[in-house]
Order: sequence, then structure tokens, then C-alpha cells
Amino acid sequence: MCSGNKLAEAKALWEKGDIDLNFSYVGNTAMLRAAEKGFIDVTKWLVEIGAAVDFSDTHQKTALMKAAHAGHVDVMEALLNAGADKNLADRNNRTALLSVLAEGYTDRSRSEAVALLLLQNGADPNLADNSGNNALNYTIQYGYDLINALIEAGADINKSNKNTGRSVLIDAIVNNREAVAIAIIEKGADLCHADNSGQTALHHAASKGLTSVASLLLEKGAPSDCQECKWQN
Repeated sequence: MCSGNKLAEAKALWEKGDIDLNFSYVGNTAMLRAAEKGFIDVTKWLVEIGAAVDFSDTHQKTALMKAAHAGHVDVMEALLNAGADKNLADRNNRTALLSVLAEGYTDRSRSEAVALLLLQNGADPNLADNSGNNALNYTIQYGYDLINALIEAGADINKSNKNTGRSVLIDAIVNNREAVAIAIIEKGADLCHADNSGQTALHHAASKGLTSVASLLLEKGAPSDCQECKWQN
């Protein structure tokens, strides 16, 4: 998006003097609006003259979150280069990464590209939102091709949802992501973990009729007796 005219307008206002760069109108600063609209030239100029990059709106969404949600990669890069905190969370406890994955686009590849940029810049893949889901959970639920990238970025394959007790492996099985479940098992997932209902990955695999997953679980030593397992309460 060409933002040359917007930049000229912004500079004209600035030259009039006595302007608070971080003034918030209906919850939005100039930086927040520029990031949301994809005005890259305005964003860069605001950074240069000292506008706050991590100021949040009434929903606690930052400029980085707005740019990420709108898919403005160039604006995201400018904000990240300016030191934007990629792990700040909104009122739903969603970071920019979680927001993109949970509220992503119809074009799945667009969500993946934005998520990869955030991961490459140090976004924490283990943070969870108020629903208890982290980046791996959303990747499994919505079918993103990000499993390996998240694990390489440090995602914990044994982290469980605080609300349901489901591990990433159980989540993959419940969502019928058979190939993902197998890959997670091969990467050393905890086979003994039980969710809040007391069911393990083996229980869920059997219930879903995922024979190949159930067979692999047994082959890898998953216990068939839930009394041997760790209940997650």
C-alpha cells in the first residue's frame, strides 16, 4: 500500500508543533492506526521521531498485533526492528503469534508467513491464552504447516492445556491429525499423560479409531492401564 500522501499529511501536522506523538483518540495512537492500515512510510517516520511502538489500545492490542493480524509484513518488520515486544498479550492473553493463529486468515499461507516472521524474531511459542491454547494447539486445530517450525523455535510438545489437561499429542488425536500425532510421538511426546477426564493418548486414539496411532503408542510403550498414568487436574 502506498502511504506517501499519508506521510505528507502526518509531517504537515507534526511541523505545526505541540503534538503528543502518543495521544490516544478512541483508543488509537497514530502508530496504532498506521500499523493497522499498513502505512509503512508513516510507521517508519513515527519510529524515527520517537513514537512508542508498544502502546496498546483499549483491547490491549499493540501496533505489532494489529499489523500481524492485517498481514502487513513490512510494517511488522519495521516495528520489530524498532524493538517492539513480540510477547505482549492482549486482554484475551493472546500475543501477536497467538492472535494470528487463533483468528487467522482464509488464506492459511498468509497466517503461516506472519507466524514464521514472529518466530524468527523470538516470539515465545509456549505462551498460552485464556482458553489455555498455545501456538502448537492452534496449529493442530486449524491445520497450519508450522509444527516443525514451532518445535525448532522451542515449543514444548508436552505442554498441556490448563483448562482441559490435554497435551499436544492428545489434541492432535482429538482433532484427527493422525500424521501430526505420529510425528509428535516420534519426537518423544509423553505417552503417559492423562487429561482432566483421565484419558490418555491411547484412550483417545482408540475412541477415534486411529489404529495406526494406537499401534504406535503401544509399540512405544504407552500404558494401557490409566492407573499407571499421570492425571492432570
